[in-house]
Amino acid sequence: MRGVGGIRHAALRLRGRFIAITGESGAGKSSLIRAVEFLCGKRPQISFIHGDCDGSDVDAVFESLQAADGDTENLIVSRSLSRASKGSKSRATIQGRPVTVTELTDSLAPLVEIQSQFAQLELLLPQKQLELVDGCGLSELVECRMGLQERFRELLKLERELHELREWRQEVEKRYADTEPLLRQIESLQLAPDSETRWEEEIREIERRIRVAEYLTGLEERLCGGEDGGIVAELERLCRDMSAASSLLGFTDDWMGEAETALQHLQVFSRELGGRSNACGDIAEENAHYEEIEEKLGLLRRLKRDSGCRDVQSLLEYVREAREEMALLVASRVRLEETEERVKELRKEVSSAASQLRVLRRQAALKLQERVNAHLKDLAMEDFRFDVQVHPAQHVRENGAEFAQFSLGVRGLDPAPVAKIASGGELSRLLIAIQVSCEQEQLPSTLVFDEVEAGLGGRAALLAGEKLRELSSRCQTLLITHEATLAALADQHFLVERVGDDTKVREIEGEERVVEIARMLSGDPTSQSARAHARTLLDSAQRNR
Repeated sequence: MRGVGGIRHAALRLRGRFIAITGESGAGKSSLIRAVEFLCGKRPQISFIHGDCDGSDVDAVFESLQAADGDTENLIVSRSLSRASKGSKSRATIQGRPVTVTELTDSLAPLVEIQSQFAQLELLLPQKQLELVDGCGLSELVECRMGLQERFRELLKLERELHELREWRQEVEKRYADTEPLLRQIESLQLAPDSETRWEEEIREIERRIRVAEYLTGLEERLCGGEDGGIVAELERLCRDMSAASSLLGFTDDWMGEAETALQHLQVFSRELGGRSNACGDIAEENAHYEEIEEKLGLLRRLKRDSGCRDVQSLLEYVREAREEMALLVASRVRLEETEERVKELRKEVSSAASQLRVLRRQAALKLQERVNAHLKDLAMEDFRFDVQVHPAQHVRENGAEFAQFSLGVRGLDPAPVAKIASGGELSRLLIAIQVSCEQEQLPSTLVFDEVEAGLGGRAALLAGEKLRELSSRCQTLLITHEATLAALADQHFLVERVGDDTKVREIEGEERVVEIARMLSGDPTSQSARAHARTLLDSAQRNR
């Protein structure tokens, strides 16, 4: 570690199973804890960096870990924080590969766990108590809890889907309520995107044809119509009269020929006019066609207004979307019923799994209770009775439908919640008893205790140390302590010293260790009686190791 707290540079090889780290108050032992917390993913502050350094770096090698292929390998983890970085952003790598803080935390969680000076307070948290109970359960409990979590999460997912489906159906039903007649009217028009424009053009064309037909009909009427036969009939009569007059007056035939030619031309023109008038169509039919298209246009405009569409294209889109959503609405009925049925099944399965889990947890609670009480006797707490109760919760959650409650009874009195009974020292011993009671799967590779002996002394401290050493046979135990009897039990010992502005960390053995334990005993490392006492503690620990 470099630039961490008061430590400019330090390197530790943790080869022991039970390791003690000691030193004067204020020497910088907490900097070691901060370094391990930083390595394991805790969010740092810039104040975490040594005052004379530009940044902090912590590197660790975890030796001989089981690899995915069954071989063993070393795991190399690094994390650094630069004073120049924005906020408290750090960099982390595993095997040289950059990783996120979440990945770092997840990777090291089974390897290192830190029990701070206030770790015993976690015993007061219901969730922590439930986790400790589960740790004493067999594989059947783990499988039941995982099965409950899987079903509960599926249930939550389906309930969300069911809620969203019901809301969507209500929205669609509301949006298209009473629209079926409107849709049928729109569809009856057999619309195309250009229908409105085409119909308007067609109306204008019909109007033009009607005007032309009416004009030609009027001309034809003038030429050939009326009671007297029109202009053509009048000209025929005139020619007859002129023919009769020509005989009386003695006019020549050439003069009459001109009149007859004019009559013939007028008759041809009249027939041509009649043909053109007929070609324009029947005015009554044109008017009927006009009224038909005008009615369609009027209906189209009303439908646009009623549907809130600005043009035919958007009206067609409205019909398409409505038909699609209404078809989906019909089809979704089956999915709704299937989802409702599956939700009912899952609720029964969740309830059944929760009931089974409660039974298994109560069995595990008894096992934890028995183990902890056995260890409490070894920790000079014979008068205490540890009790674990599993109580039903109001609602089922993914971790079950109950909560655990740790209680202590003293000298035959009824148990009461731990927080109301235990002192700080008693909580510390209870924490140790629970840690020793944990199944191997619950223990990390390395467990770090930061002054777990707080509130302990004399025989109680010695007994706590024996339990911690017992725990170290199952996981490497690192103990930062001010208690000489605990430090003497360790099989590896590091001393933290303050030298000027720097904190130094070094391993001590032999006489150096005697001197340090004598200091812890009496405050005077030169005291011969203290040194003799220190040697006695170390020799006793060596014999019992």
